[in-house]
Amino acid sequence: MNKKQQEPASRVTTPATARKVRTRAKRAPMIAVLASATIVLVLLGSLMHFAPMLALLGLVGHLWYVLLVALGLTAGILVFAVNKSWASYSGQALGGKLELSGPVVVMFVLVILGFWLVPAPATSFDVAVFLEPKLDERLGRLPQGREWVSLELGEDRKREVVDEKGIARFIGVPSNLRAVGVVAMLDSESRELVDPNKKLKIGDGPLHLAVRVKSIPFSGTILDEHGQPIIAAQVSVRGTSVATDANGHFEMPVRADLPETDRSVDVLASGFQSYRAAFTPGSNELRVQLTRVTAVTKP
Repeated sequence: MNKKQQEPASRVTTPATARKVRTRAKRAPMIAVLASATIVLVLLGSLMHFAPMLALLGLVGHLWYVLLVALGLTAGILVFAVNKSWASYSGQALGGKLELSGPVVVMFVLVILGFWLVPAPATSFDVAVFLEPKLDERLGRLPQGREWVSLELGEDRKREVVDEKGIARFIGVPSNLRAVGVVAMLDSESRELVDPNKKLKIGDGPLHLAVRVKSIPFSGTILDEHGQPIIAAQVSVRGTSVATDANGHFEMPVRADLPETDRSVDVLASGFQSYRAAFTPGSNELRVQLTRVTAVTKP
């Protein structure tokens, strides 16, 4: 019997079996490429979708490193297993000789270039806060006194002055506060926030704070020369008028930014002489005694 014929049938390789082996050998790199590419896409999607949370936790750099390794592995398999290429690298590292060959070279190059070419994320950024007055107040002048905007930035509070254009500029806000909601406060003698409890999400764009002019209560009592209350006396300030009640009392809001020339009050009551005097918003309650008009009789 021929020696070749004495070999077990299990060791005989048929052409069909050889084709299956070659097919599996070709499919293995492609499967590895698809798996690596899937990992790359998942990591890239996570970086884009969860960017604010990752930045807050300080994990962007770590996830980026894993992404570069997966990307380098994908490129290495494509270059060396599919295209049958070859590469090697040797150099000095950590006081010794470093030698790399095959797909590791591509992974090494991608990781190094990925951190070298992509700029490191900034440790801080700047924020501009615009004070936006109400539509019916946009034509008015800016307050004469100084205004300050404060931001609660984690455990820190920053306070900046508002310039002549109505902008407060905050320099060097920590990058871990990007896309985080913060509370803003306005320190002003004449204006206030429309919604003081609103949280603002800081980021690359400016912040807008809706403001309005403060209203200061102005009140007082109108009496006659005997100290008796005058009912229905008309009290006017810059075109706004209210009537006194049964106790001769009145109360009305006045704008905190009222010009000095308009800070005067007029009082009219039937049978009494008119009254005009300057007042200071937010000061003590006004108390006025009117004099009756003396009837003039003809001889």
